[in-house]
Amino acid sequence: MNCIKCGANVGNNDYCNYCGQDLRIYKKIISASSACYNLALDYAKKQDITNAIKYLKCSVLYNNKNIEAQNLLGVLYFNIGKYADAIATWIISINYDQNKNPANKYLEKIENDADSYKVINDNIIRYNNALNYLNEGAIDLSIIELKKTTKELESFVDAKLLLAILYIQKQREDRAVTLLNEVLSIDCGNKQALRLLSQITNISPSEIYNQKSKNEVKSVKNGVFFKTKRLRRETGIFYIFVGAIIAFLFTWFILTPLYRQDEINRLNETIEEYSERIEELEGN
Repeated sequence: MNCIKCGANVGNNDYCNYCGQDLRIYKKIISASSACYNLALDYAKKQDITNAIKYLKCSVLYNNKNIEAQNLLGVLYFNIGKYADAIATWIISINYDQNKNPANKYLEKIENDADSYKVINDNIIRYNNALNYLNEGAIDLSIIELKKTTKELESFVDAKLLLAILYIQKQREDRAVTLLNEVLSIDCGNKQALRLLSQITNISPSEIYNQKSKNEVKSVKNGVFFKTKRLRRETGIFYIFVGAIIAFLFTWFILTPLYRQDEINRLNETIEEYSERIEELEGN
């Protein structure tokens, strides 16, 4: 472990032998980050991406130089279709540690795979078009766009969820159930999918979760793998300039503007709106 003040290697000491800095609280913070990472790893191995992401966010909040946590967070984002978030997380990781960082390979793979990049780019545009159709009340056109998107990007969880909700509104629960099961096969902890499937099948969300999370996996889908090792070493905290990261992000990945935060917020609002409508109809 390095001293938070002078950067000297202090081992596991409570005080720095060079500058005298008290490191007891700092050690607890680093320990908390490792504990959150280990919990996230357990959830990720069960394909519970939602809870894994929750604990990884806590891990990097405690120690933003936790490279293993940063990289795994990026992998999980990528594997549920949050591509811009994945790229941003890997770039942050590289800014903390450029040497032998797996995030370099992840970014190189995306940059060098022109065909996959085009598929992602085209389908995010199509997804945004579906959102625009939905806002205009053109539900059938939105469904057509979402069907194309979910066919070409099978891990695009947000698109699958929205399409499932539209099928429910169209009283095509059979198709909705298929999509919701696909979502839960990617992320068995997805709360929206669990709730919607529970409403259709009358099976409790906890029971559905237990059924979906029985089989542990050793890697995440779509060819991006992570090592299932637990954190033992402790590292110091390193601060970077957000502006530099953002500039670097736009240089590496032009996809980010297409998948804006406002689109994500619109999706969440749409999902909540239609879920409330479904509950009202069932109440009547």
